[in-house]
Amino acid sequence: ADPRQQTLRATIAWSSGLLDPDERDVFARFAVFAGSATLDAVETVCATDVETLGSLVDKSLITRDSDRYRMLETIREYGVEQLDDAQRAEVIELHGAYYERLAHDAEAGLRGPDTAAWLATVEQELPNLRAAMARALERELGGRAAHISSGVFRYWQARSSATEGRDWIESALAAEGVTESDRAVGFLSSAQLAFFQGDLAVAQQ
Repeated sequence: ADPRQQTLRATIAWSSGLLDPDERDVFARFAVFAGSATLDAVETVCATDVETLGSLVDKSLITRDSDRYRMLETIREYGVEQLDDAQRAEVIELHGAYYERLAHDAEAGLRGPDTAAWLATVEQELPNLRAAMARALERELGGRAAHISSGVFRYWQARSSATEGRDWIESALAAEGVTESDRAVGFLSSAQLAFFQGDLAVAQQ
């Protein structure tokens, strides 16, 4: 790395070295998030509380923007390196499970009277939803990737992102761990997106 990067990394290492064990654990686990996250997501995935999170904000390792928390990319990269394989697998599972539940709630929410609010929620959480799907596919958890991608298919449609939605759904259905029920829902969601794009032959197939 060039000298500036080395200096920045040394500064991050020095700052993390001043943390107590609980803070250091949350700091490393927070790095699993892509983009920003809500307090509820951080408390669930990082197994922490608002006091510990607030301490990391005070120490400038995590930033707060209104009701969401984020980590600068350089700091996030360092945080990821602090997790061993078992810790990384655990926090990735917690992250994936959290956003699978969110996609499940979004599926109902996007059909109800609060559609606009749910569209905004999915928009904000899209980096984490993408990360959860990508990691699920890497781990051959096709069912999870299918649940997330199909759960937000109305978002793909409303935001003219049908091509991306179809790509995620098709990748999920091609992975291991997909049940017949997952496959049925996935095909239906993909068909509706294809129909929305005017791709009638694919929609019918």
